[in-house]
Amino acid sequence: EQDAKLLAEVLKRNSKSVSIFGLAFKSDTPVVTESPAIKLIDGLIKAGVSVFVYDPIDEAVKNTFEIFGEKVVYCNSLEECAASTKFYVVTTASREFLNLEKIVKNDVVLYDCWRMFKNVNCKHICLGVENEDNLIDVEDKIG
Repeated sequence: EQDAKLLAEVLKRNSKSVSIFGLAFKSDTPVVTESPAIKLIDGLIKAGVSVFVYDPIDEAVKNTFEIFGEKVVYCNSLEECAASTKFYVVTTASREFLNLEKIVKNDVVLYDCWRMFKNVNCKHICLGVENEDNLIDVEDKIG
């Protein structure tokens, strides 16, 4: 149900391309089975959206390639994935992704599935909360 809500939320923005940060089910693992990112990518591809992805775990990228092949653009770095679109979805709580706070531009829309960003200079949408005043401390969830 949450996966369907995420897809609907992303699709309602009518973006032609999306950058997804995090492919694995959780940080520091290559397991993509039942990953929200995989379900999101599948829905975006079916909707005709260009998808750019990055995960710091090479094996997670390889596992994703086995599912989608060349239907997805696989970026070699956080910076490359961030430069590819103006629409970001962070689906895994990897500590590396906090570096987006330093490079994000103000014309970017950032969907934060883990509510891990506190100081981004862009349209920041925390999923699962009504407003930024309800942000929770996710330090223990960030891998």
